[in-house]
Order: sequence, then C-alpha cells, then structure tokens
Amino acid sequence: MIVVAVAAILAVLSTAGYQNYLERARRSEARAFLLEAAARMERYRSTQGAYIDEAAKLGYADGALSPEKYYTLEIDLNAGPQYLLTVTPNGFVDTDCTSLTYNSRKQKGFAGDGSFEICWGRRQ
Repeated sequence: MIVVAVAAILAVLSTAGYQNYLERARRSEARAFLLEAAARMERYRSTQGAYIDEAAKLGYADGALSPEKYYTLEIDLNAGPQYLLTVTPNGFVDTDCTSLTYNSRKQKGFAGDGSFEICWGRRQ
C-alpha cells in the first residue's frame, strides 16, 4: 500500500514538472516566432519600402501559424509607420501569458497573469 502511495505522489510531481516544461517550451517557440517575424518584416520593408500587413504574407508554410502550430500571429499597422506583432496560443490556454507582443521599436510585452520574466524568459 505504501508503494502505491509513493508511486502516486511521484506521478503527480512528475506530471506537474512536465506541464511546466511544456509551457516554457511553447513560450520559447512564441518568442522565437515573434523575433523571426520581426526580422521578416524589416527585410520586407528594406526591399519594398513598407511593412507587410498580413501575417500570411510573411512566407511561413502555414500562414499565420508558428512552426509547431502552437501560436497564431497578428500584425497591427495602426500605430503609424510602426508595427505591432502579437502571438496568441492556438488550441491551448496559457493564463500566465495569454499573448506576447513585439513592435518595430523592439519593445516586448505580454498580457496575462504572469510576469515579464515568465513570458519572455528573463527580466526587462
């Protein structure tokens, strides 16, 4: 009976640790996706003279989805000559980081119950 109880406790602890690992890995994908999209925006602007207005035009295989399809990208050009990129979870809920943002001024942001360090992986 004690062995079963210990096994159950270990299973609960390992499951929580794995969930934490998945969240961090997915957020890492979101950050990389945002920074890569920003690089593509700047590359396009340098050759075309303007920013791309639709995420699907950035040249990703699945349009506005991240490579692993965990995040969806949106582009907002309503901030004048600048852009605001936002990624939101696709098919799962992340209450700590409901969205991550990056703009043409290289400012990073987030929405959710977490902190900048949780969402962006380091302090501001």
